Amino acid sequence: MTPQQRRDRAFALRRQGKTFKEIGESLGVCDVRAREIYGRAREVLLGPGHWTDALGVRTQNVLLNAGLNTVNEVKEAISSGKLRPHQWGAREMRALNYGKKSHEELVEFLGMKL
Repeated sequence: MTPQQRRDRAFALRRQGKTFKEIGESLGVCDVRAREIYGRAREVLLGPGHWTDALGVRTQNVLLNAGLNTVNEVKEAISSGKLRPHQWGAREMRALNYGKKSHEELVEFLGMKL
């Protein structure tokens, strides 16, 4: 497997919600190395100094998995109610791992009001 294939695989598995331990097992490396490979993949795909770098990893992954790449897209998704915290038992689809804490972090970061 080439380094690019490893990065692509690590990135894809992480987007599927896999842990670094699971990613490492898939790639034949330890969880620490899997995290490094994923970090490099993220940097290659998103570029260094991405605007989401100030956010927590969980919040970054939610935005990435939801396909929200710009501040304006995120603000629109929040304003329209398309991006809101997951609630158990809710019938509507919510972003995986996007709870109250991530929502509050993102709203504060964007300078919006709850």
